[in-house]
Amino acid sequence: MPRYQVRVAPRAQAQIDEVAAWWKTNRQAAPTLVVDEFEAAGERLTFAPLSGAIYRQTVFRSVRRLLLPRIRYHIYYEIDEPAGVVRVVAFWHAARGRGPRF
Repeated sequence: MPRYQVRVAPRAQAQIDEVAAWWKTNRQAAPTLVVDEFEAAGERLTFAPLSGAIYRQTVFRSVRRLLLPRIRYHIYYEIDEPAGVVRVVAFWHAARGRGPRF
C-alpha cells in the first residue's frame, strides 16, 4: 500500500494555528486537542487518502473533506496521486453556514 505525504498549504496552516491557539487558551481540559486531532487525521490520510468524502468536484479539481469529530472541524484536501501527496487546503468548522473558499 503506497504511503502519501501530507502537506499543508500556508493559508490552511494559518487557520490551524489560529484555532489551536484559541483552543489552548479556552479549553483548559484539553488544550492540545486540535493539534492531536489534526495529527491523527494526517496520519490516517497518509495511508487512506480516499477516506474523506468528496466535497467539491470539477473537471480540474477534486476537494475532499474529513471531519474531526471531537473538535467539529473539517480538513479540506486534494490528492495528487502521481506525486503521492495529500495537500490540505483549508481547516474549517463544521457548523459554519458555508464552506471555505478555494
